[in-house]
Amino acid sequence: MRVLRLFFLLSAVAAADDCRDKDFVLRSQEDVMALAGSGCAQVRNLEITGDISDLSVLGGLDRICGSLWVFHVYSLASLEGLENIRAIGNDTSGLSIELYWVPALESVSGLRGVVGALPGSLIIIDARMLASLDGLEGITAIGKDD
Repeated sequence: MRVLRLFFLLSAVAAADDCRDKDFVLRSQEDVMALAGSGCAQVRNLEITGDISDLSVLGGLDRICGSLWVFHVYSLASLEGLENIRAIGNDTSGLSIELYWVPALESVSGLRGVVGALPGSLIIIDARMLASLDGLEGITAIGKDD
């Protein structure tokens, strides 16, 4: 019986890790909820776009192996929910984080868990309400895009 339990425990851990090869595109709150319920702790690329206002249920994510894109999200004021992400990689174009056309974004403190060097670029364009970069203090170096 112990072997069977160990097998199921190891299978559950492996299933969470399998997401590191998957890209996730979140276009609605329903998509956010689906990712939160997937059990994925790691994803390859995470794209957040569309009608999304709350990421707080994404606390189960701890790594983005590729890049984080947040763009054309008009009502998202905070990145809270992403605070457990410890590392972000980069995509094939060399991008690590891009925040683009996020006019309501007031805070990036939801990225406070990211520590160390970003291998790719960090781009912020048209984030009118963003008054500071508080939350990015753990990033020690920023790479470049290709």
